[in-house]
Amino acid sequence: MKAINSQDQTSGGYQPLDQKKRCQCEKWCVIRWSCIFFWLLAFCGAGVGLGFYMGEKFQGNCKAPAIKCGDHLPGQSSMWYNAERDFDFFGQTERYLYSMNFVQNATIPYNDTTVILGTFYSCVTTTGPTQTDKHNCTFNYVYETATCEFNFMNGWCDVNWAVKETDNHLQYVIYNARNDSFTFGYYSHGPSGGNVEFTPSDTPMIECGPANDTVPYKYPF
Repeated sequence: MKAINSQDQTSGGYQPLDQKKRCQCEKWCVIRWSCIFFWLLAFCGAGVGLGFYMGEKFQGNCKAPAIKCGDHLPGQSSMWYNAERDFDFFGQTERYLYSMNFVQNATIPYNDTTVILGTFYSCVTTTGPTQTDKHNCTFNYVYETATCEFNFMNGWCDVNWAVKETDNHLQYVIYNARNDSFTFGYYSHGPSGGNVEFTPSDTPMIECGPANDTVPYKYPF
């Protein structure tokens, strides 16, 4: 049997790596850990970038939308709103004349909008074949500045005159806060229905006496 040279053996029976193999191992370790470190940096950088992006995105979503309604408020800068509408009635001219004035009863500011509670008075008369006397009716209204919504409540005066005299039944009201004007939409069984455009004025087109009806809703203040 061949004798074992103890000088060629290490503990465990393995020979130590020579200098060349040891250098190759060290280079490979350096490259490998450099790659790992690079990808860790890239991953962290991407995470930070994504965080900034999402933060900006969510911050943008938190911004309140710009108010698009306009700067005017019903009855704030104009005392009166007038309208005139003509149409043919069997060859003759029928004319509707309107004058309204608004009273702001309460202004409630919220964080993102303002709500206005008020009362308005509508003075109406007609000339022509179906001439009617002047009548002045009371309405409640609420206006909200963020959505531009204008809602109204009529009472027995408006309903009574629409049924017995004018045949104009108010269906909706649109307020344009950019030019301080109104659009009233009426339903009628005849040709008098449709939209009526009200423009602001310092004086009324027609004058009525004080409204003698009751307000549809009495505000508790």
